[in-house]
Amino acid sequence: MATALALVLGISIPVASAHRQSANDRGGRLHGRQYTTTTVPAGTKNSPVTTTTPTTDPASTTAPTTTTPIVTVPSEPTSSGPPPAGGNSSLPPGSPLPSDLSDVTTIALTPANFPTKYGDCATVVPATDTAAAQLRFDISAKCDPAGDGHYRTDWSTGALYTAGQSVCTSIPIAFPNGTPVVGPGSWWQFAEAKTPPTAYADWGLYVVNRPGGGSQFDFRMAHVTGSAGNGSSHPSLWSGGDPGSGWNTFVVCSNYATTTDGFIDLYLNGTKVWSASGVYILQGQTTDDLDLNDYTGGSPFNVTVHGAPMVWPTHP
Repeated sequence: MATALALVLGISIPVASAHRQSANDRGGRLHGRQYTTTTVPAGTKNSPVTTTTPTTDPASTTAPTTTTPIVTVPSEPTSSGPPPAGGNSSLPPGSPLPSDLSDVTTIALTPANFPTKYGDCATVVPATDTAAAQLRFDISAKCDPAGDGHYRTDWSTGALYTAGQSVCTSIPIAFPNGTPVVGPGSWWQFAEAKTPPTAYADWGLYVVNRPGGGSQFDFRMAHVTGSAGNGSSHPSLWSGGDPGSGWNTFVVCSNYATTTDGFIDLYLNGTKVWSASGVYILQGQTTDDLDLNDYTGGSPFNVTVHGAPMVWPTHP
């Protein structure tokens, strides 16, 4: 199945002799960038995965862990207990894992793996002995790359998803300082699949105000039943969950179709919360990036922490 992952994601995986490489020596290039792999022992579904040491990029600048500590808010449980602090070294029970669990791949949070950046209010918090690396966004008024009052910073993989190829991606997320109110006319997005020239995300994950107080997650898509000309609709399709509950892990599975043959499934902490089939996914282009971000329309100032996303092949 490692070959299947390589075919789906365009990954070159070196193989020593006729044997599968161990978790300690597997590695390769994801669309020309370094990545690390994660494995789950065969037959132990939903067990914690093992993450290789993230690749160090000499060009990266990271704050010391004494000033940007690993976030250790409560994590989602797994069948063998909670994962190490960081929330991104296991998947919650119920996640749509592949039949060969060793084909799950982690995209290490290094500048090499996220070469397209917009804004400068993010820090890579290095891995420790008990936690994988994290990507921390500290959004304030100084984070205004476009000069339009939309305070934000984005980290993008470059082309990760290809039209017609079915892939699942996990998105672990935490808000260590809580979730402040989103101001009138504003928004708060933390992940999206898009190609930068397009006007809207093909899918996007948000934090929104919960009616009656507090906050909840929100999932939106540009296309539901229309072609590229319908991209401006971007409706909210599902809302729920509790962003303030600690680490939450989303999984988005799709074939990124350019026709009405598309499907998309959304999971939160191992439970499928929304799905659609017979829909457009891409807006006429043939690839999409994964963009981990903290994108507001002016409010709120906040701290958002991303765990390393996992990627694996799937089927509708």
